[in-house]
Amino acid sequence: MILIKQHNSQQVAHLYEHLFCMAVDNFFYERKLYPYLDYDLTARVFHGVIHAHFDLNTKEAKRLADELPKITVPLDDATLHTALVQIFAEKEHNLGVTGKETADWNAVREELGKIDAQPWQHIDEIDIINPQDTKLVHGSVYVPRDIVKMPARKARVTFELDASFADQHSELLLLYWHVAMLISENVVADFYATFGFYSKAMTRRPKHRATKIVHLFHIPPAYPLELPKVRDEIEDSILDLHDAKAFQRLTTELRLATHVDSERILPGPHFMYERTELLAGSKGWERIATDENCDLILSHMKVTVSTGRSRASTRIGPLLNLQGSGVVA
Repeated sequence: MILIKQHNSQQVAHLYEHLFCMAVDNFFYERKLYPYLDYDLTARVFHGVIHAHFDLNTKEAKRLADELPKITVPLDDATLHTALVQIFAEKEHNLGVTGKETADWNAVREELGKIDAQPWQHIDEIDIINPQDTKLVHGSVYVPRDIVKMPARKARVTFELDASFADQHSELLLLYWHVAMLISENVVADFYATFGFYSKAMTRRPKHRATKIVHLFHIPPAYPLELPKVRDEIEDSILDLHDAKAFQRLTTELRLATHVDSERILPGPHFMYERTELLAGSKGWERIATDENCDLILSHMKVTVSTGRSRASTRIGPLLNLQGSGVVA
């Protein structure tokens, strides 16, 4: 499902995009539905055109499709500040240069309210949009033209499977990829709303037979960063997935999926081969996507957050009180 809105200020439209993404994540989270497992949202702004692309992966998420265009964004000071932190991390600007001297926030909030009140259009209802036909307002809204671009601090979060375990259980690399992506995408959404961190890139290591998924986050230069606090947030996110039985729902979706069934989450064989050098058919997923194997993978995973030479790690097995979590160091 693709939804479209337009506004004549690129900066305000971009701010609304960030607010809307947070509102969507909160909407699903309140219903214990999660990124990667239940839905994916990609949002962009092109010359004032706000483009929100939803992939709804589970029947629980699909039931809510008609509610998504009705989601409204909060415009309180705290939420606006979080969205700004995200944008300044994304653009690598110094948040400290903004303030009342560069923006009339009552006017900005009024424009955001106008966008929110504007109905979303489904892409199927649209003929052709030429964004260049919209005359944009080019004045400074919250980013001055003469702003000094400052390198954002970088933090990396690594979701790692024990190498020795991967060597002994190579088939489970297929399931590891899904488990790690479920955790990582929910940590990204959590960081996005809690800290305003911006996920700049995701890589895998090694490129083939990957046992590490690494997210690179940009953090505004002036924003405080306490690694233990960030690690605690990661642990809370994993515990929430576990308590909501999201890992069990993931294995169920994988077991029931077929490559002719577009209603369920299941990447194509080529996608998984590039990451694991293994090809899996539906019979293979039915065999390996068990709750027991998922727990085994979790018990041999650790998550590390690092910036510069500082780092903080947590092992998932002890966190979730999984048996066998101490077998592989």
